[in-house]
Amino acid sequence: MAEGKWITFIDSDDYVGIDFLKELYRVAVVNETDISICDYSTVLNNHGLEKRGTLELELSNIECLESMYHPKIHGMEFVAWGKLYKTTLFKKKNIEYPVGKIHEDIFTTYKLIYSASKIAYSNYIGYFYRIRKDSIMTSDFNLKRLDVLDARAGACDFFLGKGEINAFELALNAYLRDFIILYSELSECKADFNLNKEKKTVDAKI
Repeated sequence: MAEGKWITFIDSDDYVGIDFLKELYRVAVVNETDISICDYSTVLNNHGLEKRGTLELELSNIECLESMYHPKIHGMEFVAWGKLYKTTLFKKKNIEYPVGKIHEDIFTTYKLIYSASKIAYSNYIGYFYRIRKDSIMTSDFNLKRLDVLDARAGACDFFLGKGEINAFELALNAYLRDFIILYSELSECKADFNLNKEKKTVDAKI
């Protein structure tokens, strides 16, 4: 368990700029927020360039969720990385990343955002997401991809239980979108699957 006041996450194949933590910390402290978020760049190598931010936003938890479900601002996504969190968000709400699941950030990020009093965003580019052929999103279809439906369903239940109807509807739309995408990918998959059996697995998620 982390002992510091703040925590961030960096995927093992990604990298960050020299001022990544400094800038996220500055944005969080200046705006007195529980979470700060920065922009990112996709790269194929180790030559990503940091870019000074020209825009800062202060958002409520619901405003931030709306921005993530309808991303109009680059970097506002349900990923664990590219953010700095107060560790109390994890400890007070007993929030943990699920073991044995992929898309683990989709299981968790919405809870952290909802638990925050305020969130700050900067379009400073300090995180570099490396594109790999064998990543979750670019590799051949795998049934573990269906974990995202469990994550989306969990978000629906969470917001409905909190009485956050607008957030529930946004989460439901995300669930249905991912369901359609995965069902289509499974139907077109040329891997050695028993398609009728696997489609039933997808059907059981809805």
